[in-house]
Amino acid sequence: MTGARPEGVKHVEGFGPVKPGAHRAMAWRMRDLAMRTGLKVMWVMKSRSVRSNAHYIQIVDRSGRHWKLRIADHYRPLRSEVPNFDLISRDGEAGQGWVEDCIARIASGTAEWFDPRGTDRPASGKQQRRIRHAQGERPVGPHGRPRR
Repeated sequence: MTGARPEGVKHVEGFGPVKPGAHRAMAWRMRDLAMRTGLKVMWVMKSRSVRSNAHYIQIVDRSGRHWKLRIADHYRPLRSEVPNFDLISRDGEAGQGWVEDCIARIASGTAEWFDPRGTDRPASGKQQRRIRHAQGERPVGPHGRPRR
């Protein structure tokens, strides 16, 4: 996907301390709801970051389009893949109705879709060096001198 980077629908709700396992429990409840509405659930995954309470759900609708939902207690890092729907639930319980509505819109076919797997995200420094090297530029060392 080229051009402007698409942004998914973001919703922030709740306040207070996070109960242990609350985001995981909500993600699994939303998985069950998606399956009951006839959507195919590819996976439910926890963020790789140890300190993050983010959980991701990938759903496939009847048309074969992939949807990514994110349930977390913090905003998404800039270099991460853009989800179609992003719930920031401060306490892990607020916002469940909003996610249920999103799943209902996906099931009915009224939600606006973009491919979350094809979103442009800024390349890291290492990736940028590899891209430049693949384009024929000589690799440069840490002090700006060409490597041998």
